[in-house]
Amino acid sequence: MDKREHIDYWLKIAEKDLDMMKYLEEGKRYVQALFFGHLYLEKIAKALWVANNLENVPPKTHNLLKIIKEANLAFRGRSGISDKT
Repeated sequence: MDKREHIDYWLKIAEKDLDMMKYLEEGKRYVQALFFGHLYLEKIAKALWVANNLENVPPKTHNLLKIIKEANLAFRGRSGISDKT
């Protein structure tokens, strides 16, 4: 697969997690909805990682901050101070 196909893959499966999150939230299954929300954000972050790196395979981790940092995205916490060094 080329870079665009890898990005599309992550976005496509992220959309399925978002749909599941919404379904679970509507059923008042909040803990499960939160879990799928994390999966959704993780897959979006991995798509961004692929877009911003030479390689097409993101790190095998569930750590959102690690993926975002390695994707070369600026992250601002509550203080508004960039976590990027």
